[in-house]
Amino acid sequence: MDVKVPGVEITKAAHVEAGSTEPIPWNQSRSAPLPAYCRIEGVTNRRTGVGGEEFDITFALAMPDKWNGDFLMQGGGGSNGVVNAPLGLNAAGDNPGLMRGFAVASTDTGHKSHRVGFDFGFMTDQQAYLDFAYLANAAVAALAKQPEKYEKAAGLPFAAAGRTAATGTFLGRSDTSIGTSVPRSTSSGSSFSSKSFAPTPRHHVVRVSRLAVR
Repeated sequence: MDVKVPGVEITKAAHVEAGSTEPIPWNQSRSAPLPAYCRIEGVTNRRTGVGGEEFDITFALAMPDKWNGDFLMQGGGGSNGVVNAPLGLNAAGDNPGLMRGFAVASTDTGHKSHRVGFDFGFMTDQQAYLDFAYLANAAVAALAKQPEKYEKAAGLPFAAAGRTAATGTFLGRSDTSIGTSVPRSTSSGSSFSSKSFAPTPRHHVVRVSRLAVR
């Protein structure tokens, strides 16, 4: 695939027609029919780490044809290490973020899981641990909030029309509790690290987790 975006290797770029569905990994069912959207998958920050293991930050971005102008960063779960479909399925309510018009991104947070269940073996590599803790989410959010350049590069119909995301929302699961940095002032009223996962005018944090976020 000959799609050129500086600093990013695009591995897939396709327009998905309305009515498609995606598997829901935690209950072996499928999503409701989705609206038409552009699906971009890519890799950034390739490197060789401890013990010769190959690391990179892999991500997926879904950009609905009828974009509401906002961005949703979808968190993983547990030790992550997989790229789940970027749908915003773990949002509260019946409709996932993509169906609400959000551009949605997901990432493996910089490492690959080598077995079913929790796999924290990557933590022997300091950079991999930092990527998992917060850096990978920051990198993917910064890339994904300029969706037009990916759609243009891939020759896809694009909804961005020169816009970047007006707001950024991080929708977390249990891995959010391990060290993801988000703005100190949030809509939930909680106190977090002063480091921000993405430079946007406004931020919101939604937590769907049984663990306390510190």
